[in-house]
Amino acid sequence: MKKALIWIVVILVVVAVWFFLAYKPAAEPDLTEEIALEALRPQLFADCLPGGMADTYRSCRVELFEESERRGWIVRITYDGLYDDSVQASRLEAYLTIQEGEWAVGDVIETTKCSAGRGHQDFSAELCA
Repeated sequence: MKKALIWIVVILVVVAVWFFLAYKPAAEPDLTEEIALEALRPQLFADCLPGGMADTYRSCRVELFEESERRGWIVRITYDGLYDDSVQASRLEAYLTIQEGEWAVGDVIETTKCSAGRGHQDFSAELCA
């Protein structure tokens, strides 16, 4: 009786360990530049082309930062060399997460960097002169 009880406990422990090791929750997909640009398309003032867009901006850069604690991503899109007399660059930062299998856009912050002599030289929400 005692031996049978020990064997039952051993079997239960083995099954529990096997289940624990075998169970892997579905991994959340990594965010790619293409996915980020598509998700943020409504917020963008122009397509983000690394070589720029004639008469709009000279270059565009996309940066992705994983936020492990918050289980999401920060996306930073910077347009530089704007064809504007007062604004040198424009930046959009957004927080993206997976919700019900789809990428969802959270907080979005838009900032600008002024041209020389036209205001602040760091990215800020403050308007340029």
